[in-house]
Amino acid sequence: MVGGEGPARAGGFRGAAGAVAGRSSVTGMSEPLRLTVVYEDLGEGWVMARVPQVPGAISQERSREEAREAVVEAVRDLLELRLCSAAPTEEATPDSDTLNLTITA
Repeated sequence: MVGGEGPARAGGFRGAAGAVAGRSSVTGMSEPLRLTVVYEDLGEGWVMARVPQVPGAISQERSREEAREAVVEAVRDLLELRLCSAAPTEEATPDSDTLNLTITA
């Protein structure tokens, strides 16, 4: 899971393993990327939200709205972390193009 506290503990969790320094905005995609947020009532006033398409994108909060906000943040952080830390497999060539991705929620 991403974040901190569980249902038996105080507080909830937010986001991924911390924000990535130097976050930049990437724009230009004309087709939306559609992900599913799955909610689960954990009891004792806790709601879990997860995005199955993004392993590790899980949050837990006191309300559905807060859990959604936190899991969206987790998706952003995880994708940024994975994309920014990945070594390029090939160098840009005259026959290559750049993919720009925007994540909004």
